[in-house]
Amino acid sequence: MKRQIKDPLGHRIKKQRNHCIACAIAAALLCLLCACGGQASLRQDANAPDRPGTEGENALSAETPGPAAASGSDLIPLSQETDKGRYTVGQTTDPESTNDLLCYIDYDLAQEIPLCAQPSCSHDSDACTAFVESGKKAMAPQTGDGGAIFFKMENEEIEEADGSLQEEIWAADADGSNRRLLVRSTTGSGGYSPVAEDDTFLYYFYGFTREGNGGTPERGQRLARVPLAGGESEDVFSWDDSGAGVGYEFWGVSGREVAVYRCDWGGSFGIDAPLSEIDAAIDAQGEQRLPQMARHSVLLVHIDTGMQRELDAWDSAFGSAGRYCLWENGRLYWCADSVYGPIHWLDADGQSGELAALPEKSNDENAVYTLDRIVQGRLLVNIRSPETGSVSRCAIELSDESADEPADGGSAGSAIPLTLRYLQGTSEHPVPIEGQGETGILVMYEEGMEQSTGFHEDGTVKNGLSVTMRYGMISYEDFFASRPNYRPVEMPYGFRG
Repeated sequence: MKRQIKDPLGHRIKKQRNHCIACAIAAALLCLLCACGGQASLRQDANAPDRPGTEGENALSAETPGPAAASGSDLIPLSQETDKGRYTVGQTTDPESTNDLLCYIDYDLAQEIPLCAQPSCSHDSDACTAFVESGKKAMAPQTGDGGAIFFKMENEEIEEADGSLQEEIWAADADGSNRRLLVRSTTGSGGYSPVAEDDTFLYYFYGFTREGNGGTPERGQRLARVPLAGGESEDVFSWDDSGAGVGYEFWGVSGREVAVYRCDWGGSFGIDAPLSEIDAAIDAQGEQRLPQMARHSVLLVHIDTGMQRELDAWDSAFGSAGRYCLWENGRLYWCADSVYGPIHWLDADGQSGELAALPEKSNDENAVYTLDRIVQGRLLVNIRSPETGSVSRCAIELSDESADEPADGGSAGSAIPLTLRYLQGTSEHPVPIEGQGETGILVMYEEGMEQSTGFHEDGTVKNGLSVTMRYGMISYEDFFASRPNYRPVEMPYGFRG
């Protein structure tokens, strides 16, 4: 698959599963807020539901219990991955009018397919259930229980009064049909992100801005929900301190609780702080060894009662998140971001321990150990050496963990090395995992760049860069044995997240 890009240095396909350090740095630098059977109408419904007002209507403070839920079932986190394939967004093949297409990578067929069941469909109009109308950008669909998909769309042709683009959350049946609008943004809100469902509601996060005392804008983050059948949305929980050095990020679920990561840099830098000021603080940190400047915590919010509890908390110095974290299956895994040591785990009920096995200790004393994901009961750990720029990967069996007493750290080198690599530019890296199915894994196993030359309308030379990415399916047996037996996956419509 080829894709033209304008910024090859910033180009990344693999979405990192570990958000801890990314969120912390983003908070420090930016003070973040914080996937054709019948005709599908993509036009906006004038009577479609907006979300609650941004001036506090239906909003709940961090201390106020939320509304009672109509369902007692466990929350199901949304994911682009299913046992049979992975939802993604491609584009129409007409070079004159590229529109987004909702697509699905079928693992058995090893092929990317538009979410359209209509025979001989050209996928270029509203008659196609995969087609996204011009002026809108779709985010990759996700699903919870597999009965429906949910995806966000940005309307590039409609701006709110504050200059932000209008955002929408849509739902559809698993095959792309029966598309319906659930939520539409209003002025002062944005960053909508669907995250989980139960048998009654879809749950989503969004950020808001409102005028505070003295006219100073106040920013916050809210967890909200909307009935799956459609109707009025309501806020479940609100954090009113986001945007002043404080950021929030959804990590996962446990039962009826939502796990949220919070980073607080103490408001040291405003949203318009110059980079020179931030750079000076980093230099001062290195020279003067200033005291710890940031507070991090993992919060669990019960969506029925609105009660919030702190599962874990730690401090870090400026420029560091202190830990690399991974939330999987209702459990938090973490390791220190600057010191070689054990990998810890912590359950939502407070039970904790350490893994008996550890990655091989790198010869580089400044090596960074990051937690990637869990694959068939094995925790994948990436080891990056700043000294050489190399990255290696190993797999740690989780069945040896102790839930009663922390292990002593085990013997270094007891993890299984994984040596499947791909070349990115001039550097080799572990193959990125894009999805997991019943019988195998979707990976990107090759990436190449080619220079291209053309001409602008005025006759001047136009230079471009073409990036070719190849994806393939590999069995679990071959993956853990590091055998590159890839079955190529056809990507005729491209691949975007």
